[in-house]
Amino acid sequence: MINEAIQSFSTWISTTPLSAWEGTQSWLIPNSQAIHIISVSLLVGTIGRLDLRLLGWMGLDQTVSEMSRRYAPWMWGLLAILFCTGLVQTIAEPTRELMNPSFRYKMLLLAIVLGSTVWMMQQLRTKAVAWDALPVSAASRLVGGVSIACWVTIVLLGRWIAYTQ
Repeated sequence: MINEAIQSFSTWISTTPLSAWEGTQSWLIPNSQAIHIISVSLLVGTIGRLDLRLLGWMGLDQTVSEMSRRYAPWMWGLLAILFCTGLVQTIAEPTRELMNPSFRYKMLLLAIVLGSTVWMMQQLRTKAVAWDALPVSAASRLVGGVSIACWVTIVLLGRWIAYTQ
């Protein structure tokens, strides 16, 4: 039932003028993919730095809240770029993307990691002292570990989209 709804939605997208236009632009998808990959690299590097601090493995000379304030604008900006480039790719080839199990798992993990990031940012606003404390708390290690695992899997699934149907 869900597959049929997603298939109908992807069929509808493929009939829109925007999807048709994107399909005729030979430069659009390769450039969108390049920007997407560069943005993913920058985002994973940025978030990875914060996650390694949460795990207590590096950056211990800075508090979590200091690092968060420094990197948050970059993270949200890169996520906006990723959303836009991902949307371009999805509109250009909706069935290839939306019907692909790798894409779906990637989106599920993205929702989980973004939810945990938003939760952590809210926690930092209200309980910064607990997050900034050394030694690193179990909650901090859990958030950092889950985030790293999710991002590595998101990158692998994103790459795997090209090879699965």
